[in-house]
Amino acid sequence: MDINKIIKIHIRIIHIKTIHIRTHRTRTIQINYQNTPYQNNPNQYNQYQQYQAPVQPQSNGMAVGALICGIIGFILSCCLWYIAIPLSIAGLVLGILVLKNKKGGKTLAIVGIILCAITMIIGIFAAIMVIAVASNPEFSNMYQDMLNEIQSSY
Repeated sequence: MDINKIIKIHIRIIHIKTIHIRTHRTRTIQINYQNTPYQNNPNQYNQYQQYQAPVQPQSNGMAVGALICGIIGFILSCCLWYIAIPLSIAGLVLGILVLKNKKGGKTLAIVGIILCAITMIIGIFAAIMVIAVASNPEFSNMYQDMLNEIQSSY
């Protein structure tokens, strides 16, 4: 006897669309046999062949730009603060634009914004230190003495 004939006979015997089962908590559970895989459905075997992988959102170019500005600015923030601060401002603008557009690359934009914020803090601190040291008269006298020694050695 073929398995399909057994299934058809079983379905004909049940021939009810729902069965009520009483549980011990006096709730009624309703089982629906309307869409069972045992019924004659011509597409029941094709539904697995039509599976497609989910489409991943593509990263946005501006999000990548924000991340790159954040990384480069972070690397340059302690030494070349005058380059790092404009880079971090550009990265912040790009990251905020990506978050407002809601296209793709949200994670890259958030990481870029965080790196740019850290870069701004370090760069501003470095700029304040350079200005404080350069405005000190003792530093300018010491700097002039070092330059005179270097020039006299040649």
